[in-house]
Amino acid sequence: MKDIRFGTRAFLFATEAGLEEDALGIRDPKSDYQLSGSFANKLLRLIFREGSSSGSLTLPLPLKMEQFKVDIRDGKQSEGGGPLLYKEWRFEGLLNGSGIFKPGLAGPTRYSLIFQGRGNGCDNAEDFSHWRLEVKGQKARYAFYGKLGK
Repeated sequence: MKDIRFGTRAFLFATEAGLEEDALGIRDPKSDYQLSGSFANKLLRLIFREGSSSGSLTLPLPLKMEQFKVDIRDGKQSEGGGPLLYKEWRFEGLLNGSGIFKPGLAGPTRYSLIFQGRGNGCDNAEDFSHWRLEVKGQKARYAFYGKLGK
């Protein structure tokens, strides 16, 4: 986890319903944000900025994570030989937030964070290229996605 780096942009997942429906719990939602992330003391802190609006989400990492590795049978080979696997790391727990996210934080609010990528059977931070964060609570329902940095 210490080697995972987030890219500089986060995109709000939206359907045809629009941001008002797909961003419940975010004050004045935008379709994309500048993003900075840091990891310390088993806490992942993500800061979202767009113009003068900003907010942070703090995700305590759980003691356990779910891990998936699948051979999608596309014929691609990893550098070490063998199939190039599709991989996911999944983390779930409660989160805290501030700024634009404060309206949605009534009662317990849960997150699901997924890192996605490709690689061989060994796990390295470089294997993961994308992320998705879903937030759900009594007054919150939204999702962000983006690329991971190098």
